[in-house]
Amino acid sequence: KDGKIWFCHWINGISRLTLNEDLTEFSKIELIDKNKGLPSNRENGLYLLKDLLVISTQNGFFNYNFSKNTVERNDKLEKIFGRQQYSTRLNENGK
Repeated sequence: KDGKIWFCHWINGISRLTLNEDLTEFSKIELIDKNKGLPSNRENGLYLLKDLLVISTQNGFFNYNFSKNTVERNDKLEKIFGRQQYSTRLNENGK
């Protein structure tokens, strides 16, 4: 959606990577972590569901808000799945 590469590490949080024009190296690496609204940098899962970048955490579900460059709670998914104490894997089936 934003032309970036998103990378999730089980200990270090989530990174948004920007490639240079030659696509040979990263020109910018931005950490999406507790400072951006995640409850923890550990055990996060990153999923694209429809047009939402969803983050599953040890404290529920969040969306990445591109316009605000922050993470916000996803009440809709939490209503369905509850607020899990572990990261839950999600997959959209394409229907």
